Amino acid sequence: MDSNILKITGYPFLKICVKTATDDAGNVNLMAFFRELAFRVGVAVFYPLLVGGRTSHEPNHGYHDQQAE
Repeated sequence: MDSNILKITGYPFLKICVKTATDDAGNVNLMAFFRELAFRVGVAVFYPLLVGGRTSHEPNHGYHDQQAE
């Protein structure tokens, strides 16, 4: 299962999730895999919201124009 997931996707965070979910005998625990995957996707999505502030590629919606008047 490990090599099939990595061949299909090739994403490094999936590789990390598979390593985290693999026990000492080399078996992949699916619940641990999906828990780790959900955690990492959640951090990637919600961390910028927690930090606050807009990212550099967002438009500024005219805030500076309103302040200048």
